[in-house]
Amino acid sequence: MSDEAKRRVARAFADGIDLHRRVASGDLDLIVHAASLIVAAMKIGGKLLICGNGGSAADAQHVAAELVGRFQHERRALPAIALTVDSSILTSVANDYSYKHVFSRQVEAIAGPCDVLLAISTSGRSPNVHHAIEAAKKIGVKCNARSFTPSAISLRLDPPRFKNEDRLR
Repeated sequence: MSDEAKRRVARAFADGIDLHRRVASGDLDLIVHAASLIVAAMKIGGKLLICGNGGSAADAQHVAAELVGRFQHERRALPAIALTVDSSILTSVANDYSYKHVFSRQVEAIAGPCDVLLAISTSGRSPNVHHAIEAAKKIGVKCNARSFTPSAISLRLDPPRFKNEDRLR
């Protein structure tokens, strides 16, 4: 392996460590608030719905898998659904309506007022994520989001504020 490749790998690890330190020393209230919304919803029979595109779709699936499966210790399965996994729904809604409705139609179909929507968007500008938040708000679903850039998503959250995360390069 070349010295340049080793430097790149070392830099990626250093950037990741730095990001974790900055998040840990930052405004943890937003993370605690999001977790509190989810716990409160599940205590009254609600569920967590998660959406995002690309890598954020993978994050959505990972979060749902950890909650339904086992994260850190043995416990009952927790109700979490990634809205990114049903290819028949995704393709039929994209075909019959448009791609911007692939998550909002699912929110309309399965969300209730006791649920929480976690919307993940790297850019904060994904139309289908925005539509999911709008659909959730109409039903009374609590919304929380994670994004890597400031965006209009911030105005639709519970609470309506936004925490930037730095993107690793």
